Amino acid sequence: MVYQYPPFDIKEKQAEINKVLQKYENKKSLATSCFYLLVDISLNLCCFHLLSGRPGILSYIIYSLIQGTLLLGLWVLAHECGHGGFSNHKTINNVIGYILHEFLLVPYFAWQYTHAKHHKYTNHLIYGETHVPCKRHRPYGDAFVILSMIAGWPLYLFRNTSGGRVQYDMKTPIDKKLSASHFNPWSQIFPPKMFYYVCLDIFGIICVLCALIYYGQLYNYTGVYLVVNAWLVLYTLLQHTDKLVPHYGIDEFNFLRGALSTIDRKYPEIINILHHDIGSTHVLHHINHRIAHYHAKQAFEEIYPIIKDFYLKDDRPIYKVVYDISRNCHYVDKLEGVQFYKRNLKT
Repeated sequence: MVYQYPPFDIKEKQAEINKVLQKYENKKSLATSCFYLLVDISLNLCCFHLLSGRPGILSYIIYSLIQGTLLLGLWVLAHECGHGGFSNHKTINNVIGYILHEFLLVPYFAWQYTHAKHHKYTNHLIYGETHVPCKRHRPYGDAFVILSMIAGWPLYLFRNTSGGRVQYDMKTPIDKKLSASHFNPWSQIFPPKMFYYVCLDIFGIICVLCALIYYGQLYNYTGVYLVVNAWLVLYTLLQHTDKLVPHYGIDEFNFLRGALSTIDRKYPEIINILHHDIGSTHVLHHINHRIAHYHAKQAFEEIYPIIKDFYLKDDRPIYKVVYDISRNCHYVDKLEGVQFYKRNLKT
């Protein structure tokens, strides 16, 4: 994979890109989005009725893998609601997104808030959000990708592990002695205006957990939940991590430079279909996250001539990418300037 990272003055292309993409922002169709939603719900219900509850650990593993993979499609649509890409109606987006994400034990409003920072400050060494590089040390060395797929998502939600380095004011460093949880309305990562939204998230997740216990589905849900989380971490980590991709300090960062530090990966076509091309059209998504997934390929084709010199696509099989990142992306030297991942030779 060869990559020439964009110069600082790439930001001058932003107006040209915005002009091209504006029409796709306005083409969102509630009917089309609901069609995809109904298809995903139908696939998940069929899987649940056909495969859940069968005796034996092998059946449980097979069910968890299939159901978790299918549920990630609904996760992507909920994520699209949070970005305003599902429809032109904010209330509809929030209602559907809230129901879907709470069902998946994701705090919709809390994560919507922090995820917006991830998009605004992609690959920013200070203001970035999720999978922010470590400085001089990568916990667990070469095993960090696999361990992140198992426990990384709940650790991020509860402890801000791999999260941003500053509090909600974007100035004060995160205090490790204070809460940085997505489930705490007094958390240092949230401004006061988020208090009631975080409470609403907590209420929704408690309702889902109570329903799972009441209907005797907590055991079935646990394996599925782990698979959904593994997919989520895999996508997020692989989209922004590579030894050739830079991370930027305050003086080197601008929005387009960060967005173009995103990587489109090559997933099996069935996975692209089930997950609405989230891994293969992610560069476009970071350039403009308000475009519906079903317009992403066409929109990308129109802006490609503008960004082609700095567009990054990796056609390697995913298992090779995971191995490469695990071996070579452990830490960065500093939090200033343009930094690239290095390998901790002690691991």
